[in-house]
Amino acid sequence: MGRKVCLPGNRADARKAGAKHGDTAYQNPKRPDAPHPQALVALARSEALLEKSSAEFFKQSGCVGCHHQPFIARAQQRALAAGIPISPTGTREQLAQLKGQWASSQEEFLQSLNPGGGPNRLAENLLGLEAAGHAPDSVTDSAIVDLAEAQAVDGSWRDGEEQPRPPITEGEIAGTARAVRALQAYSIPARRLEFDARIARAKTWLQRANPASTDDYAMRLLGLVWTGAPEGDIVRAERELLALQREDGGWSGNPYLNSEAFSTGEALVALAQSGAVAAADVAYRRGLGFLLSTQYADGSWHVRSRAIKFQPYFESGFPFGHDQWISAAGTAWAAQAIALSIGPPSVPAGHRASRPPDSR
Repeated sequence: MGRKVCLPGNRADARKAGAKHGDTAYQNPKRPDAPHPQALVALARSEALLEKSSAEFFKQSGCVGCHHQPFIARAQQRALAAGIPISPTGTREQLAQLKGQWASSQEEFLQSLNPGGGPNRLAENLLGLEAAGHAPDSVTDSAIVDLAEAQAVDGSWRDGEEQPRPPITEGEIAGTARAVRALQAYSIPARRLEFDARIARAKTWLQRANPASTDDYAMRLLGLVWTGAPEGDIVRAERELLALQREDGGWSGNPYLNSEAFSTGEALVALAQSGAVAAADVAYRRGLGFLLSTQYADGSWHVRSRAIKFQPYFESGFPFGHDQWISAAGTAWAAQAIALSIGPPSVPAGHRASRPPDSR
């Protein structure tokens, strides 16, 4: 079960609990694109812990957690691409969990009866299935039908009366971006023209959206790339996200919070996937240095919970007590960012090619 620790608020506390102080300015003068020497070890530790926690969370709850399986599936996908071995048994079990939760929900989906979490969770879990390598089938078809019908007239996807749970379900921008990507990943060929029109409406909405949190800024950037927005809109979104980077190299959830792994990992992944920065760029190396210097010895990062506690608490094999679920999601984001620093980002269809390194 997860170990009990105090709630660290800075790097000194993290180092006391086993974090190593990373060299935020690390760069190999002979090979600027060479991975940070700590990256492989840090990623391997995180993946082992995430796999264990994913299995324990499902064992304890009997359900897929929006902060566990979908996030961890994407982290595993990127770790494999970076050369980190992942247990085939663990990945098969996780895929079975992601798919099995909806095996009996197809009729409900076709009637637009959304599961808990609304369209945001629906899209998140579909992206988890995509990362786990699941091909389209009747289950994903019915889920996509439901997701498409949940789009608002203005082009966005909203959670309606669902309880906001920052930072995972903090705003409409992330939900809209995820829905777009899910429609692309599990499109229904006979409805391609309709889906293209829905994505175009989402693009217009994202171009006009006003981000407030780092999650908004990062997911707006990815949403603009996924919808094929004009280059000028994407460049502005990239610059605005880069401008939020702190002196310590990290990103925070909003201007009133300290830098942490969830926001830093998410921002780095968005910047890498958009083609704004490469792993050799100064901004990415600074963000990577923040992550490597605040990781705990067991491979975790601590992210303070700020969501309303409305679900029963239980241990999920991850540290930090009542902060463990969001810390698992933050660790998955951080692991993705580290994996992208080891190998080139895989760019799904519709993405721009990454730009060459610059002196940012």
